[in-house]
Amino acid sequence: MAQSEFWVVALDRESDGARTINLALENAGYPSPRYFADPALALAEFDGFRPAFIIVRLNSPPLAELAFVRSIRSVVGPGVFLPVLAIGDVTVETVAELAVDAGISDFLAEPLTPYQILSYVGSLIRTSARARYVRRLLRDTIKAVGAEPGPAHYESIARLGQAGEHSDDGADEHAARVGRLSGDIAHELGLPPAEAQLIGLAAPLHDLGKAFVAHRVLSKEGEFVPFERKLMQQHVSAGTELLKGESSSLARAAEIIVRSHHERWDGKGYPAGLSGMRIPLSGRIVAVAEAFEAMTHLRPYKAGVSVGDALAEIREERDRQFDPNVVHALLRIQDRLLCLASHLFEGRAAGL
Repeated sequence: MAQSEFWVVALDRESDGARTINLALENAGYPSPRYFADPALALAEFDGFRPAFIIVRLNSPPLAELAFVRSIRSVVGPGVFLPVLAIGDVTVETVAELAVDAGISDFLAEPLTPYQILSYVGSLIRTSARARYVRRLLRDTIKAVGAEPGPAHYESIARLGQAGEHSDDGADEHAARVGRLSGDIAHELGLPPAEAQLIGLAAPLHDLGKAFVAHRVLSKEGEFVPFERKLMQQHVSAGTELLKGESSSLARAAEIIVRSHHERWDGKGYPAGLSGMRIPLSGRIVAVAEAFEAMTHLRPYKAGVSVGDALAEIREERDRQFDPNVVHALLRIQDRLLCLASHLFEGRAAGL
């Protein structure tokens, strides 16, 4: 990193927090940060120079700091990840949810320790690199697929979906499995073959926006605190914005899935709180496929359940979380699901 690629905003350079930040970055070989006590001065300089990383302290009330974050996000534009780590006293942690809406990438409560700073900084630098990689891979994949995506392109599309999730917990095949199952459900629902095929091809990109979520949050094994949950939910808008700039049929289909597969049949989902038939069909299909795959797949921190137990749980959620017609289609293909589960078990036993 070049000199001054780290900015620290709204924090006195002589404060204890600044000394801790300096010590942590210096010991890790990062450049000395540049300090801006006034967010307005940082914003004025931002127009001519883009740092690689910003740390901003949320004071009480953090009106100027949140305005600064919103402003730099509008300058950077959608589809670009600029790491912004917010810090602040634990009493302003509730404000962190508002800061997520403004555009922060993560929040670290004071008092700070060098270890925490490096952990959070490392998480966001890793996320920044992954986001750049996914943007390049998306352009390359869309170009390779062209105007008529087909089965021959499935592997490269699934690879893109896998890259977006950037998880070390076995999600490497999650995107592909969700895609295959979504296509099967679409066919079972009687959709035209071309439409069902496109849903199956686009479905692996359902969580593409996770490339823009802090790695620390993605890899957390316990429950999220409220602001972390909100950070995770930002992957929907991030993925939507990433795909908006593409005009191919694959990108258009994927964009619809990305922004709608976390909606619920009863209207209690996100981001728009859509309900029933107002939710695009492809989103309703992927919601069921993703839930089934997440339940049945073994993760280091979670044992997978049996196909029968997963189907029973999904059946219980019809008319609440899931479209009942999509659930019925899933139930009708359960023989294929049992066969798939058998192959997965044999592969694990063989170490594949």
